[in-house]
Amino acid sequence: MPAKSYNELIIQYSNGEGFLHYANEAEGATLDQNLSRKAAFEGFESGDLQIFRFLNSNTNDHVFTADINEIAALRNDNNFVEEGVVFNLLSEEVAGSQAIHRFLNTETGNHHYTADRAEIETLQADGNYNSEGIIGYGGVVDAREAAQVASATSTISLNLPFSGVDFIGRWRNQYKDRRYVAVFIGGVSSRVNDSYVPGWDGTS
Repeated sequence: MPAKSYNELIIQYSNGEGFLHYANEAEGATLDQNLSRKAAFEGFESGDLQIFRFLNSNTNDHVFTADINEIAALRNDNNFVEEGVVFNLLSEEVAGSQAIHRFLNTETGNHHYTADRAEIETLQADGNYNSEGIIGYGGVVDAREAAQVASATSTISLNLPFSGVDFIGRWRNQYKDRRYVAVFIGGVSSRVNDSYVPGWDGTS
């Protein structure tokens, strides 16, 4: 069974004008900072499903999929640009995981991804949305993480995003500072939590 080690928080970015985008926090920092933010789900470090992302160049909608037939079809569709593997999920539900559902808004053409049971039920009852099934099983977002994202309080401070070099981020809670190093390789971040960074604030 794949290790249940979370390494990628996927955030929903949206506004009241129909913009809808799903990305990790590093990519999200390059978007309009006035967008609403909602923690959607967590990817796994070694999930057995590689999730590919495709961009619809006409609508700016993203399709996340691990289905080999859909991947082949999208690769042959000139309207879509392949953006590679963006995170991993599990193919089967295990303790500490939850199903990630995909819906298509038939009015806007945008895809909506959610693991929230109440939201899933709402979308299933909405005639403007078609359920496209479960894309895989991801990690459960904890309450602290969800509140932090919703308040637009970043868990990182960016320095040269997507530059291909290491950068250091920090978030503070009421008890202590916590630090992590985020390494960018080809534009994809890998986070090592709670790693002490000597010299962060002039100390060693």
